[in-house]
Amino acid sequence: IANSMKINYDGALFGESDFAGLGVAIRNSNGKVLAALSEKILKPHSAELVEILAARRAVMFSRDLGFQNPVFEGDSSLVVKLLQDRCVS
Repeated sequence: IANSMKINYDGALFGESDFAGLGVAIRNSNGKVLAALSEKILKPHSAELVEILAARRAVMFSRDLGFQNPVFEGDSSLVVKLLQDRCVS
């Protein structure tokens, strides 16, 4: 069942606010949410960095929960490529 985990992540900017948000949802092969989190962070200098931080948080969250070999899915093609290339530490 560990190979069928799908982890969705996203980052959001809150307009003129000094904050951004990170969200992660971990689902099984049936789409049932097994774990989720949302965090408010200080807004980084770019939208790309928010997406990178969301992906990083997703990796850390899944690792902390012991999920092995998950499939990560996000909106940023750059971040997805970095994850596929295992360049994100």
